[in-house]
Amino acid sequence: MTEQGKLNNGDTIDYAAGLIIEDNKGLPTIRHGGAFVGFRAELLRFPHERLSIAIFANSGYANPSKLADQVADILLIDELVESRELSDENTLIEKPTEIYALS
Repeated sequence: MTEQGKLNNGDTIDYAAGLIIEDNKGLPTIRHGGAFVGFRAELLRFPHERLSIAIFANSGYANPSKLADQVADILLIDELVESRELSDENTLIEKPTEIYALS
């Protein structure tokens, strides 16, 4: 399912059976997003870091892809190659001191 498509000229594309396989600031990612009748969602996975981020929004105006990237910026601040400004004040949000997991 993660096998990327190849064009006739041999170039590999990011698309793989509904998934987008790409690099996000130096880390391999697998993502899939969608929208339907005012509902939007995004799943962003960092397989090597064993991290998945899921965003669900009940608004047609939401941008779950951007929100998932911002969450990744916070959780993976030490692993990402480049830092991204996360607010209008041009400041970075610090990495959380505690991580919570559902069991």
